[in-house]
Amino acid sequence: EKKKIVFLSSAPSYKLIRLSICLKKAGFETVLLMDANLTFKRFAERYFDMVYVFNSIYALTYILENINPYLVHVKGDTPSTNHYGIIAKLFSKSKIVFSFNDIPSTAIVKEDIPLMWNKKDVQLDFLSEKYVCENCDGITFSYSEKVKERLNKRHSIRSPMIEFHSYSCNEF
Repeated sequence: EKKKIVFLSSAPSYKLIRLSICLKKAGFETVLLMDANLTFKRFAERYFDMVYVFNSIYALTYILENINPYLVHVKGDTPSTNHYGIIAKLFSKSKIVFSFNDIPSTAIVKEDIPLMWNKKDVQLDFLSEKYVCENCDGITFSYSEKVKERLNKRHSIRSPMIEFHSYSCNEF
């Protein structure tokens, strides 16, 4: 039986699609969990073995409790999905790798944050950043090494953290 890698995201990004393509070639089964975004479902079905669209946090927690993959790869976006890292870690028994698409504390000048997002979203994002940095089993980001240094100063990070960019593959 193939090992299953679950991707959790608001929508399929090209980075996730490239990862799925490469993992499938290496013999893994890939599953995409995305939140109520039917726009990309047919597109995603071309590159993932399975695509599930969930419409509530309750549905997501149920899926995470029952799917039991080899690994869950969470793509976090500010201000919409960074909290998925918390949910995945709390409800899945699998290893969780969190991929920062945006890092809340480094994404924007601090004084501009209230102009961009509401206060509760900002609080949830900062809480999520701290939680995933201190609790997930691996962290990826596509920024410079300086971001890694900043995150290590701000949080008690014990898991591996790597700079990982959206590399090309033959299909793209």
